[in-house]
Amino acid sequence: MKRIFLVLFFALFSLCTPGTSSFVYFAFAAETADGLSPDDTIRDAVKRLKDSKSLLVLLEYVDWDKAFKKLPPDELVVMNLRNGEDYRLYVYTKIATPKESLEQEAKAFLQTVPEAERERIDRDRLNVTVSKMAADMKVAFDKVRETFVNASYTIGKSRIEGDQAYVTVTSNLEGPMETGEVLMEKNGNKWLFPSLEVFLGPNEERPVRMQSMEELLRAPRKR
Repeated sequence: MKRIFLVLFFALFSLCTPGTSSFVYFAFAAETADGLSPDDTIRDAVKRLKDSKSLLVLLEYVDWDKAFKKLPPDELVVMNLRNGEDYRLYVYTKIATPKESLEQEAKAFLQTVPEAERERIDRDRLNVTVSKMAADMKVAFDKVRETFVNASYTIGKSRIEGDQAYVTVTSNLEGPMETGEVLMEKNGNKWLFPSLEVFLGPNEERPVRMQSMEELLRAPRKR
């Protein structure tokens, strides 16, 4: 069965460095209501998405500890994540401040490079590369946001099986109206998405793979 949510993947570049920058630690209080049914939770998410026109509200409906555990080992290494909170901050800052996020990551990574190697890096070219990647990332985020906000949704009833629920959703995210089931899992009194696949699609279907900061810095060197 085809997914009902968008299979657009934005290129996220690696090396989350918790504690190196204050901007990653702004308040992020999940406002999802306790006690909502799985289908009402999705209705709540859709309403808040359309009202705010911001992708950030959708991140409040993710179980980040479960999402973290579902990450492939190679992505964990690339993104340098330790837990679900790191993962949440990583995704949040990429959406909220892509340019500042990449600049901080580049700066942090440079500190790990031996001094002799660091001197061979062309800083001007590196800055241009980071700026272009940040601009591309912002365009991708804007496209995803526009698609999600402008889409039509019909939320059906949920089928609950223990701590898992399957919600029938009809949307036109990928063009024609399509119906499918969205998986949600219980966390205390809330129903949350257990991974980011509902937004990004399965890892193997993403058209842009993860790229490490080391790969990013490999080309821009002085001769």
